[in-house]
Amino acid sequence: MISYEVAHCALLDLRHPEAAMIYAMARVPWQGTLALGEAPASWQAADHIRDLGHVGLIDPSRQSPGLWHITLLRWNEPGTPTVRNVGGPVPIAIKPRK
Repeated sequence: MISYEVAHCALLDLRHPEAAMIYAMARVPWQGTLALGEAPASWQAADHIRDLGHVGLIDPSRQSPGLWHITLLRWNEPGTPTVRNVGGPVPIAIKPRK
């Protein structure tokens, strides 16, 4: 595991009911659409998130309900979050799924 410190974020929380439409777009599988040379719905969701003034999102886990992660669309640029590594890698044990 690697730890990062993220500061000064304007994130859209896709866990919030008011973000349901954007969450639905973001979770559509993208590989097939991209293979056809088209823009995936998740890219359209990211564009919409940027248009709302956010630089990233809080994305609920699709495989582990209750868990989430952040996705930054830009960082370490003027007007975006500052991201820095805070320590070296730490080994973790991952339990296999049943």
